Amino acid sequence: INAEYMGFQLSLKMSQTNNETESETHAIQPHDLHEKSEAKKEKEPGIEDIAEHNLSNHFPLFSDFDAITNNPQSLFPYKIIVYPGNHSDSVCRIARSRGYTQVEGKEEVTLEDIDFIWKPTQFSKKFYEKIDKVNSDRTTKPQIVINHLGSLHGLCTKTGLIKSLRRYYKQSLEAIVGHYSTYDSTPTTYVVSSGCQDTEFESFVHRFHEYEAQTVFKDKLPSKHCTNNIWLIKPANENQGRGIEIFQNNLPEMKKFLQSKLPNTYWIVQKYIEKPLLYYGRKFDIRIWALATWKKEFYVYKTGYVRTSSHVYTTDSQLNYVHLTNNCLQQFGDKYGAYEEGNTVSFEKFKKFLAEVYPDIHIDFDKDLFSRMKDLMIDSYLANKVELNPSKRKNCFELLGFDFLI
Repeated sequence: INAEYMGFQLSLKMSQTNNETESETHAIQPHDLHEKSEAKKEKEPGIEDIAEHNLSNHFPLFSDFDAITNNPQSLFPYKIIVYPGNHSDSVCRIARSRGYTQVEGKEEVTLEDIDFIWKPTQFSKKFYEKIDKVNSDRTTKPQIVINHLGSLHGLCTKTGLIKSLRRYYKQSLEAIVGHYSTYDSTPTTYVVSSGCQDTEFESFVHRFHEYEAQTVFKDKLPSKHCTNNIWLIKPANENQGRGIEIFQNNLPEMKKFLQSKLPNTYWIVQKYIEKPLLYYGRKFDIRIWALATWKKEFYVYKTGYVRTSSHVYTTDSQLNYVHLTNNCLQQFGDKYGAYEEGNTVSFEKFKKFLAEVYPDIHIDFDKDLFSRMKDLMIDSYLANKVELNPSKRKNCFELLGFDFLI
């Protein structure tokens, strides 16, 4: 495996974890965010090492677990609201174990006594105003902690992520000097309109025919991924694999599909990675979590996991269970859990797999893979840092899930 041709496919969506273990985090301070891993360049003099911090320094609610469980009610009489959806039952379970009082979440709820609000989706403008009003009136009590920074279009939509990365790499002196572009972080990607009349669609058609004729010589994507000329079309704002269509060397069908959609809507057209690294013959991706705070800090959660497909991988199949590893899709398949419980593999098991299947390459997961994924996470954050938390609220954060394909 050559680090220069890993073929990482980067996608990002907001989600929340159901992992209850107390794992370490990497805390990346604002002055550290320009640091890149040693895989790219040597660390510049004066840049501090990534420090490890306790989140209780920033959010009083996230205090020492042992102290809470010894005498939860007297020590932490916090009242929280947890809105349903996206495995919010995990948040409720953890909150109860820490002695918090859960209040039913409704838009008309009185917020004066509330300490923490968790909601799977963004708050409405009216509800944000209500929270701001309560926080402005508080003098002795800490402000309400909320799990959204606001303005996440550039991070949490497929079109927004591609556009923000393009802008970031074009403006980054480090990227310019190193001839690094968006397609070093993602596969070849185009943001096209449903009418197929824009210049992006014309650029895609030109590249499509180059792949078809096997005449692509300057593409960032290794030629092994281009043999069958397979492309994905993805909706801009959906997640969990919803709305993704796969097309194999069929431009007329792709155009017909796009033109059947609502006018003036935008879609992602992205080259499919045809020969990804496989886990015992099946496709997989890697999920890593990060936490962005209102203080412009970015924490990387070191304990990620591998999400596997239930079916043997082949480009001849049109079955979504072969190509998409999203758990929300795989769980409905008849082979779900046949190979791994919950179609999930720990990093430790994945490391053993790499050592077993590729003993001669000596792959160091932390150095060769995790550090590269962390770089991509930092790039995505830096590309959108200015847009996050436009209202400059305090005591807010965003939990982000990054998915990687090798």
